[in-house]
Amino acid sequence: MPSDRRAILQLLANGRIDPAQAERLMILVSQERETVWALAGCVGIAAVMQIHGLLPGLLSLCQAALAGALPGLQHVLTSIAFLLGGRL
Repeated sequence: MPSDRRAILQLLANGRIDPAQAERLMILVSQERETVWALAGCVGIAAVMQIHGLLPGLLSLCQAALAGALPGLQHVLTSIAFLLGGRL
């Protein structure tokens, strides 16, 4: 049990708050956690979108660097970039 919930239950057990106050505090604690998880999810999605947007450019740079050296690798990079929506 998380420490916040345990502290609320301890206050209730000691008679310092009534059950209605304990219920309101429990709701606030759960809403705070949900907000943190939602924010973390949004940050994660934004990071993935940024990486996805940069990936075709990075693949293009790799292709230019390897153009004469490794034609097979160049073909693989071109295929990956095409699948990700970029053109090399």
